[in-house]
Amino acid sequence: MRRTEQRLLILTSLVNLASFLIIDLSARGYFSVIGFVIPLALAGIFFGFHFILVKYRPAADQLLLPAAAILTALGVAMIYRLTGGTGALQQTIWVFISLIAAAVILIKLPNTRVLLRTPLVFMLAGLLLLAAPFLPVIGATINGATLWLRVGPLSLQPAEFAKVVLIIGFAGYLAKHQSQLTFIQRKILGIELPRAKDILPLLIVWAVSLIILVGQRDLGTSLLFFASAVLLLYITTARSSWLVIGFVLLILGGAAATAIFDHVQQRFNIWLDPFADVAGSGFQVVQAIYGFAAGGIFGTGLGKGNSNLVPYAESDFIFAAIAEELGLVGAAAVILLYGLVITKAIKTAAVGRSPGNSLIASGIAIFMFLQVLITVGGVSGALPITGLTTIFLSAGGSSLVASWILIAILFVLQDQDHALSNITTPLSDDQTRAIKL
Repeated sequence: MRRTEQRLLILTSLVNLASFLIIDLSARGYFSVIGFVIPLALAGIFFGFHFILVKYRPAADQLLLPAAAILTALGVAMIYRLTGGTGALQQTIWVFISLIAAAVILIKLPNTRVLLRTPLVFMLAGLLLLAAPFLPVIGATINGATLWLRVGPLSLQPAEFAKVVLIIGFAGYLAKHQSQLTFIQRKILGIELPRAKDILPLLIVWAVSLIILVGQRDLGTSLLFFASAVLLLYITTARSSWLVIGFVLLILGGAAATAIFDHVQQRFNIWLDPFADVAGSGFQVVQAIYGFAAGGIFGTGLGKGNSNLVPYAESDFIFAAIAEELGLVGAAAVILLYGLVITKAIKTAAVGRSPGNSLIASGIAIFMFLQVLITVGGVSGALPITGLTTIFLSAGGSSLVASWILIAILFVLQDQDHALSNITTPLSDDQTRAIKL
């Protein structure tokens, strides 16, 4: 019956309801109807998903859903604090859509083997999704970046879904060619390299995706894809040469991007000295730094801070708003929740019954870790800002739907690997070949 998950979801729902009531009382001075409706709606959505897990994936981990749910609920609460009831209601609708998409995967996806059979198809689909914002009419440029598809009032960021598709494509290809990629044909300057025909398809997809993202001026996602591909190659081959190549290319690429793109140079300058132009280019980062300082250890309290002074606080800089109103304690709790989700993905990879399953889970862990690192680092001033969204927390639907799809895939992996581990009768040769990828 997944009792642990059920109890934690009850606790999550109570904490979320309390958050909305505190925000109402602190920021508005009265309790609003929507302050009750949204937390109850979120509780219903999460419990509905819980019952689907009970029926279709009973062996999946019981801590993963509550961790992702409380991060998502906190995001909605902060959006309610920053933008009011309309923004929170829109985000709640996106939560519902995200959980519906995740539920469809739990119910309809029999196992991950069907995903791993055609890696090149998934990699091609990922490239098409990345290039979709260049389409006429529906492609849209916002804040200088061509990242969006817009149809009427609805806008989507296809790169977020490309992330899901490319994780599967990379995992499938690496699993099928693991032995060939591990085999070293030559050394150049002490760097070990496999045969060109084995690595070339992966490098082509990787290079084209980076060219598309650079053309869209989305260098944050470019960095995410680049680093993830390098780390997946390293996990597959255990060759440190890929880390050396990746580090060199990262330095060269960063230097080239700084020289070619003015906005990249500006972001580096802001990172090095945000106070050089407090009223101009450095305003957003400076306000976030002030927010971190004002929050202190325990925060100003929900609804009592000035986080609304930070531009795009509900999306790109939502972590700064959390740090101000919940303090170091609240910010650390959020980081720990991310750590729990990523740790569950790593554990799923470690116990995977096939290389393909392990690589999918590893890809999910890598993407989530890097995105949290890049976004939190940018908001806190430890890294240059990139414009990436903070997964589960930021306003908007594309990132939220994609993140919950990844969580659903983890549930499928956990459940099927648990089922295979309970098989007591010997498998036939055909069954063994079907499991291994």
